[in-house]
Amino acid sequence: MQQLILPGIDFVPIQVRRYGLREFHHYPLASYGKNAAGIWLGSRRMPPAQAWTLPELELGRTANSIPALIFDVDRPDWGLDIFDGAVPVPNWATWRRANQHAHLVYALARPVLRGEQARPTPQGWLARIGEYLAATLQADLTYNAVLAHNPLEWASQGRYRTDWLRQEPYTLAELNEAIPFGWRRPWRPLTVYGRNDALFRAGMKWTGRPAHWGDWTGLATYPATLNAEFVAPLGERELGGIVKSIRRIQTKNLQSGQTQRTFSFLQAARGRKGGRVSGAKRRADTLERDTAIVAAVQAGESMRAVGRAYGLSDFAVRHIVKRGAI
Repeated sequence: MQQLILPGIDFVPIQVRRYGLREFHHYPLASYGKNAAGIWLGSRRMPPAQAWTLPELELGRTANSIPALIFDVDRPDWGLDIFDGAVPVPNWATWRRANQHAHLVYALARPVLRGEQARPTPQGWLARIGEYLAATLQADLTYNAVLAHNPLEWASQGRYRTDWLRQEPYTLAELNEAIPFGWRRPWRPLTVYGRNDALFRAGMKWTGRPAHWGDWTGLATYPATLNAEFVAPLGERELGGIVKSIRRIQTKNLQSGQTQRTFSFLQAARGRKGGRVSGAKRRADTLERDTAIVAAVQAGESMRAVGRAYGLSDFAVRHIVKRGAI
């Protein structure tokens, strides 16, 4: 399905587009934020040109996509010096002048489809990246990554200042490279990105069981039950989009007879132990080749050139180098 590009991006200021933002909601939420007493003034939808004049606006999602990962970092003991390699540099950081809390924005070169048009692979990548960055940055885990500080200082009424850091948006592969080899996602998702992916996969697994085939009433209640257990549950509209996406995929699978092959991770006949054993055998079979690949890269050859020499993709070569051929 072709991704729908909505006209909201036409109203995004040139400065923001120059630093990576590729999509914007055609009718976004926006807010004046908090008043002097610290009371939230609420938000409402408005034309995009008007939204860019308010201190808070919807940057973390559009009607059908996630164009950027946003993290709310409230640590008092941090600054831009933390971006020394362990964490990718965001496209921009907008600081609250009163307390130095900040919203960090990682713009995506290809926004990830959400809701009814979601796809499992990019959703999984987004969740993994979001969980890692949130944990490393010690970000606020209850933040829903929707409304963000307006990076235009004149629109923030003097509340915020912005450091513009990187012009090129990130691909999911680039952000994934920053995750150390062997790092594992938390069993219970901690971020909005992880919760979204967890509900999608749990719903797919539930409706993929033969006893639940075509049970769309049960599908409507099962993810909602899981969502209620989260510290910060997803909103009803977000949850409804996930349910619609699951129903669309599973209807297609039922019609084609491929229900049991929806996701490879559901095919657990051999179990984890068998997977580890077969993986160790494969690594042993390719140990000589992998050692030569690591040596070539360490000698200064590019991963692309090494991949062509051995008939492998750049990603496969990068994985071998990270693993150290062990």
